[in-house]
Amino acid sequence: MEGALEPLQGGIGLEMLVTKRITGWNMFWMFFFDIFLSPWKTFFEGLAVKEFLDGGHARYAAFTVFAMALPGLLGLLYYLHEFFCGGGMTKCKFFSGILQSLFFPVYLPLRLAYHLACHMCGPDKGKRLNQWQVMAKTHALNNMAHLTKGPMQMIFQNAILMVLWFQQNSFNHVYQTLLIFFNVIMMAKTLTDNYFFVISGKNLSGEASYLHVGTKNVLNVTHILIQGFIVALMGAYLKAWSLVPGTLWILLNWAAAKCCLKTHWNKEVYTALAGLLAPTAFISRHTISKRHTKATTMWRRYSRWNAVIFFIMVVLGVIFTDFLLLDNLILGIELHNIDCNHLPFLSYDAKLQCPANSTMPDLDTMTKGGHLGDIADYLTANIPEAAPHKWWFIFNPVLVVLALINTLIVFIFE
Repeated sequence: MEGALEPLQGGIGLEMLVTKRITGWNMFWMFFFDIFLSPWKTFFEGLAVKEFLDGGHARYAAFTVFAMALPGLLGLLYYLHEFFCGGGMTKCKFFSGILQSLFFPVYLPLRLAYHLACHMCGPDKGKRLNQWQVMAKTHALNNMAHLTKGPMQMIFQNAILMVLWFQQNSFNHVYQTLLIFFNVIMMAKTLTDNYFFVISGKNLSGEASYLHVGTKNVLNVTHILIQGFIVALMGAYLKAWSLVPGTLWILLNWAAAKCCLKTHWNKEVYTALAGLLAPTAFISRHTISKRHTKATTMWRRYSRWNAVIFFIMVVLGVIFTDFLLLDNLILGIELHNIDCNHLPFLSYDAKLQCPANSTMPDLDTMTKGGHLGDIADYLTANIPEAAPHKWWFIFNPVLVVLALINTLIVFIFE
Protein backbone atom coordinates (compact mmCIF):
# COMPACT_ATOMS: atom_id res chain seq x y z
CA MET A 1 0.00 0.00 0.00
CA GLU A 2 1.53 3.27 -1.13
CA GLY A 3 2.18 5.77 1.63
CA ALA A 4 1.86 3.34 4.52
CA LEU A 5 4.37 1.59 6.69
CA GLU A 6 3.92 -2.18 6.78
CA PRO A 7 3.70 -3.39 10.37
CA LEU A 8 6.57 -5.50 11.67
CA GLN A 9 5.85 -9.16 12.30
CA GLY A 10 7.25 -9.51 15.82
CA GLY A 11 9.74 -7.23 17.53
CA ILE A 12 8.81 -3.57 17.52
CA GLY A 13 5.51 -3.45 15.63
CA LEU A 14 3.86 -0.37 14.17
CA GLU A 15 0.40 -0.58 15.69
CA MET A 16 -1.04 2.38 13.84
CA LEU A 17 -0.38 3.81 10.39
CA VAL A 18 -1.00 7.52 10.02
CA THR A 19 -0.44 10.03 7.28
CA LYS A 20 2.62 12.16 7.87
CA ARG A 21 3.15 15.72 6.71
CA ILE A 22 6.19 17.80 7.59
CA THR A 23 5.29 19.92 10.62
CA GLY A 24 7.08 22.73 12.41
CA TRP A 25 8.33 20.18 14.97
CA ASN A 26 9.77 18.01 12.19
CA MET A 27 11.51 21.04 10.70
CA PHE A 28 12.95 21.97 14.09
CA TRP A 29 14.53 18.53 14.51
CA MET A 30 15.88 18.62 10.96
CA PHE A 31 17.43 22.00 11.66
CA PHE A 32 18.81 20.95 15.06
CA PHE A 33 20.37 17.61 14.07
CA ASP A 34 21.27 18.01 10.41
CA ILE A 35 22.00 21.73 10.07
CA PHE A 36 23.04 22.93 13.53
CA LEU A 37 24.75 19.89 15.10
CA SER A 38 26.39 18.55 11.95
CA PRO A 39 28.81 21.50 11.46
CA TRP A 40 29.60 21.46 15.19
CA LYS A 41 30.61 17.82 14.92
CA THR A 42 32.88 18.66 11.98
CA PHE A 43 34.31 21.55 14.03
CA PHE A 44 35.18 19.26 16.95
CA GLU A 45 36.72 16.76 14.54
CA GLY A 46 38.98 19.55 13.31
CA LEU A 47 39.88 20.53 16.88
CA ALA A 48 40.69 16.90 17.70
CA VAL A 49 43.01 16.73 14.66
CA LYS A 50 44.76 19.93 15.77
CA GLU A 51 45.11 18.59 19.33
CA PHE A 52 46.69 15.37 18.05
CA LEU A 53 49.13 17.25 15.83
CA ASP A 54 50.09 19.63 18.65
CA GLY A 55 50.71 16.62 20.91
CA GLY A 56 52.89 14.90 18.31
CA HIS A 57 50.33 12.18 17.53
CA ALA A 58 50.35 12.39 13.73
CA ARG A 59 48.96 8.85 13.37
CA TYR A 60 45.91 9.65 15.47
CA ALA A 61 45.34 12.82 13.44
CA ALA A 62 45.55 10.76 10.23
CA PHE A 63 42.97 8.25 11.56
CA THR A 64 40.57 11.09 12.40
CA VAL A 65 40.99 12.74 8.99
CA PHE A 66 40.44 9.38 7.25
CA ALA A 67 37.14 8.88 9.11
CA MET A 68 36.09 12.46 8.25
CA ALA A 69 36.82 11.86 4.56
CA LEU A 70 35.20 8.40 4.35
CA PRO A 71 31.65 9.47 3.24
CA GLY A 72 33.07 11.72 0.51
CA LEU A 73 35.50 9.00 -0.56
CA LEU A 74 32.71 6.41 -0.85
CA GLY A 75 30.60 8.90 -2.81
CA LEU A 76 33.54 9.60 -5.10
CA LEU A 77 34.04 5.89 -5.77
CA TYR A 78 30.32 5.50 -6.51
CA TYR A 79 30.24 8.31 -9.09
CA LEU A 80 33.46 7.10 -10.73
CA HIS A 81 32.13 3.54 -10.97
CA GLU A 82 28.70 4.54 -12.29
CA PHE A 83 30.12 6.97 -14.88
CA PHE A 84 32.90 4.75 -16.27
CA CYS A 85 31.37 1.30 -15.70
CA GLY A 86 27.63 1.80 -15.22
CA GLY A 87 27.01 3.61 -18.48
CA GLY A 88 23.88 5.47 -17.39
CA MET A 89 25.22 8.66 -15.77
CA THR A 90 25.36 11.99 -17.61
CA LYS A 91 28.48 14.16 -17.53
CA CYS A 92 26.58 16.89 -15.69
CA LYS A 93 25.47 14.52 -12.92
CA PHE A 94 28.96 13.02 -12.78
CA PHE A 95 30.76 16.34 -12.27
CA SER A 96 28.16 17.63 -9.81
CA GLY A 97 28.57 14.34 -7.89
CA ILE A 98 32.35 14.76 -7.83
CA LEU A 99 32.00 18.28 -6.38
CA GLN A 100 29.44 17.04 -3.87
CA SER A 101 31.83 14.28 -2.74
CA LEU A 102 34.84 16.60 -2.45
CA PHE A 103 32.95 19.12 -0.29
CA PHE A 104 30.65 16.64 1.42
CA PRO A 105 30.89 17.96 5.04
CA VAL A 106 29.88 21.45 3.83
CA TYR A 107 27.46 20.36 1.11
CA LEU A 108 25.21 18.26 3.36
CA PRO A 109 23.99 20.93 5.85
CA LEU A 110 23.86 23.65 3.16
CA ARG A 111 21.69 21.47 0.91
CA LEU A 112 19.17 20.77 3.67
CA ALA A 113 19.18 24.44 4.76
CA TYR A 114 18.31 25.42 1.16
CA HIS A 115 15.40 22.96 0.97
CA LEU A 116 14.19 23.98 4.42
CA ALA A 117 14.16 27.64 3.32
CA CYS A 118 12.24 26.70 0.14
CA HIS A 119 9.71 24.79 2.25
CA MET A 120 9.12 27.81 4.48
CA CYS A 121 8.80 30.43 1.74
CA GLY A 122 8.71 30.76 -2.05
CA PRO A 123 6.74 28.87 -4.73
CA ASP A 124 7.27 25.51 -2.95
CA LYS A 125 6.08 26.77 0.45
CA GLY A 126 4.71 23.88 2.47
CA LYS A 127 5.54 21.38 -0.30
CA ARG A 128 9.31 21.06 -0.75
CA LEU A 129 10.02 18.73 2.18
CA ASN A 130 7.05 16.53 1.26
CA GLN A 131 8.58 15.68 -2.12
CA TRP A 132 9.92 12.12 -2.30
CA GLN A 133 12.99 13.03 -4.38
CA VAL A 134 14.10 15.68 -1.89
CA MET A 135 13.60 13.67 1.30
CA ALA A 136 14.80 10.34 -0.11
CA LYS A 137 18.11 11.93 -1.07
CA THR A 138 18.25 13.63 2.35
CA HIS A 139 17.89 10.23 4.03
CA ALA A 140 20.55 8.74 1.76
CA LEU A 141 23.06 11.54 2.38
CA ASN A 142 22.47 11.51 6.15
CA ASN A 143 23.00 7.76 6.18
CA MET A 144 26.22 8.14 4.22
CA ALA A 145 27.43 10.93 6.50
CA HIS A 146 26.65 9.41 9.90
CA LEU A 147 26.56 5.65 9.35
CA THR A 148 29.83 5.22 7.45
CA LYS A 149 31.97 7.88 9.12
CA GLY A 150 30.29 7.51 12.51
CA PRO A 151 31.34 3.91 13.30
CA MET A 152 34.94 4.53 12.19
CA GLN A 153 35.16 7.78 14.14
CA MET A 154 33.65 6.18 17.26
CA ILE A 155 36.09 3.27 17.15
CA PHE A 156 39.12 5.48 16.47
CA GLN A 157 38.34 8.10 19.12
CA ASN A 158 37.41 5.57 21.81
CA ALA A 159 40.56 3.54 21.16
CA ILE A 160 42.76 6.66 21.17
CA LEU A 161 41.11 7.88 24.38
CA MET A 162 41.79 4.52 26.04
CA VAL A 163 45.47 4.81 25.14
CA LEU A 164 45.93 8.47 26.04
CA TRP A 165 43.77 8.47 29.17
CA PHE A 166 46.76 8.47 31.56
CA GLN A 167 49.13 10.17 29.10
CA GLN A 168 47.41 13.58 29.06
CA ASN A 169 45.61 15.80 31.53
CA SER A 170 41.81 15.77 31.54
CA PHE A 171 41.45 18.97 29.49
CA ASN A 172 43.07 17.28 26.49
CA HIS A 173 40.28 14.70 26.44
CA VAL A 174 37.49 17.27 26.05
CA TYR A 175 37.41 17.39 22.23
CA GLN A 176 37.54 13.61 21.91
CA THR A 177 34.80 13.13 24.52
CA LEU A 178 32.56 15.70 22.81
CA LEU A 179 33.25 14.07 19.45
CA ILE A 180 32.26 10.65 20.83
CA PHE A 181 29.11 12.15 22.37
CA PHE A 182 28.12 13.83 19.09
CA ASN A 183 28.70 10.59 17.19
CA VAL A 184 26.53 8.55 19.58
CA ILE A 185 23.63 11.04 19.32
CA MET A 186 23.85 11.50 15.54
CA MET A 187 24.31 7.79 14.83
CA ALA A 188 21.40 6.70 17.05
CA LYS A 189 19.07 9.24 15.46
CA THR A 190 20.16 8.36 11.91
CA LEU A 191 19.93 4.61 12.59
CA THR A 192 16.36 5.06 13.81
CA ASP A 193 15.40 7.22 10.81
CA ASN A 194 16.94 4.69 8.44
CA TYR A 195 15.15 1.80 10.12
CA PHE A 196 11.66 3.24 9.71
CA PHE A 197 12.46 4.60 6.24
CA VAL A 198 13.64 1.20 4.95
CA ILE A 199 10.91 -0.99 6.49
CA SER A 200 8.28 1.36 5.05
CA GLY A 201 9.46 0.48 1.56
CA LYS A 202 11.04 3.95 1.44
CA ASN A 203 7.69 5.72 1.58
CA LEU A 204 7.55 9.11 3.27
CA SER A 205 3.88 9.07 4.27
CA GLY A 206 4.11 6.69 7.22
CA GLU A 207 4.82 7.70 10.78
CA ALA A 208 5.59 5.54 13.80
CA SER A 209 4.48 6.39 17.33
CA TYR A 210 6.80 8.15 19.77
CA LEU A 211 6.93 4.92 21.80
CA HIS A 212 8.30 2.91 18.87
CA VAL A 213 10.74 5.61 17.82
CA GLY A 214 11.93 6.09 21.40
CA THR A 215 12.35 2.35 21.92
CA LYS A 216 14.36 2.03 18.73
CA ASN A 217 16.57 4.96 19.75
CA VAL A 218 17.29 3.33 23.12
CA LEU A 219 18.16 0.03 21.43
CA ASN A 220 20.46 1.79 18.98
CA VAL A 221 22.27 3.66 21.75
CA THR A 222 22.68 0.34 23.60
CA HIS A 223 24.20 -1.34 20.53
CA ILE A 224 26.53 1.61 19.89
CA LEU A 225 27.79 1.72 23.48
CA ILE A 226 28.32 -2.05 23.78
CA GLN A 227 29.88 -2.63 20.37
CA GLY A 228 31.82 0.64 20.40
CA PHE A 229 33.42 -0.10 23.77
CA ILE A 230 34.37 -3.69 22.90
CA VAL A 231 35.81 -2.90 19.47
CA ALA A 232 37.68 0.19 20.69
CA LEU A 233 39.24 -1.70 23.62
CA MET A 234 40.48 -4.48 21.35
CA GLY A 235 41.72 -1.87 18.87
CA ALA A 236 43.63 -0.10 21.65
CA TYR A 237 45.54 -3.34 22.30
CA LEU A 238 45.91 -4.58 18.74
CA LYS A 239 47.13 -1.27 17.19
CA ALA A 240 48.06 -1.95 13.54
CA TRP A 241 47.09 -5.61 13.96
CA SER A 242 43.48 -4.37 14.15
CA LEU A 243 43.50 -4.43 10.34
CA VAL A 244 43.43 -8.25 10.41
CA PRO A 245 40.16 -8.84 12.36
CA GLY A 246 38.75 -5.50 11.16
CA THR A 247 39.08 -6.41 7.48
CA LEU A 248 37.66 -9.89 8.11
CA TRP A 249 34.72 -8.37 10.01
CA ILE A 250 33.85 -5.93 7.20
CA LEU A 251 34.12 -8.70 4.60
CA LEU A 252 31.81 -10.96 6.62
CA ASN A 253 29.30 -8.11 7.01
CA TRP A 254 29.50 -7.51 3.27
CA ALA A 255 28.97 -11.22 2.52
CA ALA A 256 25.95 -11.27 4.84
CA ALA A 257 24.56 -8.16 3.12
CA LYS A 258 24.99 -9.76 -0.31
CA CYS A 259 23.22 -12.96 0.79
CA CYS A 260 20.42 -11.38 2.83
CA LEU A 261 19.71 -8.12 0.96
CA LYS A 262 20.76 -8.79 -2.66
CA THR A 263 20.55 -5.09 -3.48
CA HIS A 264 22.78 -2.56 -5.28
CA TRP A 265 26.50 -3.00 -4.62
CA ASN A 266 26.99 0.42 -3.02
CA LYS A 267 24.14 -0.27 -0.56
CA GLU A 268 25.86 -3.51 0.42
CA VAL A 269 29.17 -1.69 1.02
CA TYR A 270 27.46 0.99 3.15
CA THR A 271 25.67 -1.76 5.09
CA ALA A 272 28.95 -3.58 5.79
CA LEU A 273 30.55 -0.40 7.19
CA ALA A 274 27.52 0.88 9.11
CA GLY A 275 27.05 -2.56 10.67
CA LEU A 276 30.24 -2.20 12.69
CA LEU A 277 28.46 -0.56 15.63
CA ALA A 278 24.78 -1.46 15.23
CA PRO A 279 22.64 -3.74 13.09
CA THR A 280 21.34 -1.66 10.17
CA ALA A 281 20.76 -2.17 6.47
CA PHE A 282 20.59 -0.12 3.30
CA ILE A 283 18.23 -1.46 0.64
CA SER A 284 17.47 0.28 -2.65
CA ARG A 285 13.86 1.13 -3.43
CA HIS A 286 14.17 -0.84 -6.67
CA THR A 287 15.10 -3.96 -4.69
CA ILE A 288 12.17 -3.51 -2.30
CA SER A 289 9.68 -3.02 -5.13
CA LYS A 290 10.90 -6.01 -7.17
CA ARG A 291 11.46 -8.57 -4.40
CA HIS A 292 8.58 -10.60 -2.95
CA THR A 293 10.36 -10.66 0.42
CA LYS A 294 9.22 -7.84 2.71
CA ALA A 295 11.72 -5.16 3.69
CA THR A 296 11.13 -6.09 7.35
CA THR A 297 12.08 -9.70 6.67
CA MET A 298 15.26 -8.73 4.81
CA TRP A 299 16.16 -6.30 7.60
CA ARG A 300 15.56 -8.84 10.37
CA ARG A 301 17.51 -11.57 8.56
CA TYR A 302 20.55 -9.35 7.99
CA SER A 303 20.42 -7.84 11.50
CA ARG A 304 20.57 -11.26 13.12
CA TRP A 305 23.45 -12.39 10.92
CA ASN A 306 25.22 -9.11 11.71
CA ALA A 307 24.81 -9.75 15.46
CA VAL A 308 26.07 -13.34 15.15
CA ILE A 309 29.08 -12.16 13.12
CA PHE A 310 29.83 -9.54 15.78
CA PHE A 311 29.74 -12.15 18.55
CA ILE A 312 32.03 -14.49 16.59
CA MET A 313 34.46 -11.65 15.84
CA VAL A 314 34.58 -10.65 19.53
CA VAL A 315 35.48 -14.22 20.53
CA LEU A 316 38.10 -14.47 17.77
CA GLY A 317 39.34 -10.94 18.53
CA VAL A 318 39.85 -11.70 22.22
CA ILE A 319 41.77 -14.90 21.37
CA PHE A 320 43.85 -13.07 18.74
CA THR A 321 44.66 -10.23 21.17
CA ASP A 322 45.63 -12.69 23.93
CA PHE A 323 47.85 -14.55 21.47
CA LEU A 324 49.70 -11.38 20.44
CA LEU A 325 50.15 -10.22 24.03
CA LEU A 326 51.68 -13.61 24.88
CA ASP A 327 53.50 -14.11 21.55
CA ASN A 328 56.92 -14.30 23.19
CA LEU A 329 55.70 -17.03 25.54
CA ILE A 330 53.85 -19.02 22.86
CA LEU A 331 56.15 -18.60 19.85
CA GLY A 332 59.40 -17.48 21.41
CA ILE A 333 59.40 -14.37 19.17
CA GLU A 334 57.94 -10.91 19.62
CA LEU A 335 55.35 -10.02 16.98
CA HIS A 336 53.62 -7.29 18.96
CA ASN A 337 55.11 -4.92 21.51
CA ILE A 338 53.32 -2.09 23.31
CA ASP A 339 55.61 0.55 24.78
CA CYS A 340 54.85 2.69 27.81
CA ASN A 341 53.49 5.56 25.72
CA HIS A 342 50.86 3.37 24.09
CA LEU A 343 49.60 1.18 26.93
CA PRO A 344 45.77 1.16 27.16
CA PHE A 345 44.14 2.14 30.44
CA LEU A 346 43.73 -1.47 31.67
CA SER A 347 47.49 -2.13 31.50
CA TYR A 348 50.31 -1.12 33.84
CA ASP A 349 53.99 -2.10 33.76
CA ALA A 350 55.06 -2.35 37.42
CA LYS A 351 58.75 -2.72 36.53
CA LEU A 352 58.87 0.48 34.49
CA GLN A 353 56.08 2.12 36.52
CA CYS A 354 54.18 3.26 33.47
CA PRO A 355 51.86 4.82 32.57
CA ALA A 356 52.95 7.17 35.34
CA ASN A 357 49.44 8.36 36.29
CA SER A 358 47.74 4.96 36.00
CA THR A 359 45.16 3.97 38.61
CA MET A 360 45.71 0.24 38.03
CA PRO A 361 47.99 -0.07 41.14
CA ASP A 362 45.06 1.28 43.18
CA LEU A 363 42.84 -1.39 41.62
CA ASP A 364 45.39 -4.03 42.65
CA THR A 365 45.22 -2.73 46.23
CA MET A 366 41.40 -2.64 46.25
CA THR A 367 41.03 -6.22 44.99
CA LYS A 368 43.78 -7.69 47.21
CA GLY A 369 42.50 -10.78 48.98
CA GLY A 370 39.42 -11.15 46.75
CA HIS A 371 38.82 -13.52 43.83
CA LEU A 372 39.88 -10.95 41.24
CA GLY A 373 42.96 -10.08 43.30
CA ASP A 374 43.90 -13.77 43.51
CA ILE A 375 43.65 -14.13 39.72
CA ALA A 376 45.74 -11.00 39.22
CA ASP A 377 48.38 -12.26 41.66
CA TYR A 378 48.45 -15.67 39.94
CA LEU A 379 49.03 -14.09 36.51
CA THR A 380 51.78 -11.86 37.92
CA ALA A 381 53.58 -14.72 39.68
CA ASN A 382 53.22 -17.50 37.08
CA ILE A 383 52.98 -15.72 33.70
CA PRO A 384 55.35 -12.72 33.76
CA GLU A 385 54.52 -11.90 30.12
CA ALA A 386 50.88 -11.40 31.15
CA ALA A 387 51.62 -9.27 34.22
CA PRO A 388 51.40 -5.80 32.58
CA HIS A 389 48.10 -6.74 30.93
CA LYS A 390 46.59 -8.87 33.70
CA TRP A 391 43.44 -6.76 33.97
CA TRP A 392 42.88 -7.15 30.22
CA PHE A 393 42.97 -10.95 30.64
CA ILE A 394 40.67 -10.78 33.67
CA PHE A 395 38.28 -8.57 31.69
CA ASN A 396 38.10 -10.98 28.69
CA PRO A 397 34.95 -12.87 29.83
CA VAL A 398 33.13 -9.56 30.37
CA LEU A 399 33.66 -8.64 26.71
CA VAL A 400 32.28 -11.98 25.55
CA VAL A 401 29.25 -11.67 27.86
CA LEU A 402 28.55 -8.12 26.61
CA ALA A 403 28.73 -9.37 23.01
CA LEU A 404 26.31 -12.17 23.87
CA ILE A 405 23.88 -9.71 25.49
CA ASN A 406 24.10 -7.51 22.38
CA THR A 407 23.26 -10.53 20.18
CA LEU A 408 20.31 -11.56 22.36
CA ILE A 409 18.91 -8.00 22.21
CA VAL A 410 18.95 -8.17 18.40
CA PHE A 411 17.22 -11.56 18.30
CA ILE A 412 14.55 -10.46 20.80
CA PHE A 413 13.73 -6.99 19.53
CA GLU A 414 14.56 -6.92 15.81
